[in-house]
Amino acid sequence: MYSTSLLQASLGAILGLVAVNASPNHIHSRNDVLGCLDKCRVPYVTSSSANWTDFQTPFNLRLSYEPVAITIPENEDQVGQSVTCAAAAGLKVQPKSGGHSYASYSSGGQDGSLIVDLEKFGEITVDQSMRHFAMLVF
Repeated sequence: MYSTSLLQASLGAILGLVAVNASPNHIHSRNDVLGCLDKCRVPYVTSSSANWTDFQTPFNLRLSYEPVAITIPENEDQVGQSVTCAAAAGLKVQPKSGGHSYASYSSGGQDGSLIVDLEKFGEITVDQSMRHFAMLVF
């Protein structure tokens, strides 16, 4: 079972869109976030990955943004680590989970964001009595 307090903190940060002014041209932010993701063993893809277009292609092709990386977390800890690494590097975080966005918000809505792709999660449930989120992984 997943820790509800960690999950609540992770999703609260993501759904609150941890938005620290991103500087997409700042090489240190990119290196910092990738180094952190590597250290935390969070799976991710970048523009040099073979499957980049599978993850990066937006619904609205007229508004295409270039994220620094896209994480593909496999558990709640990796969701939290994705958010923590992005915040430490000063990057905007954008969750991506099904659906679409005409304004390409699922691609960060700007260049230089970190996208957290939630494709490995089967469902999100809300316990109204506790006001917290729980994710179930396939």
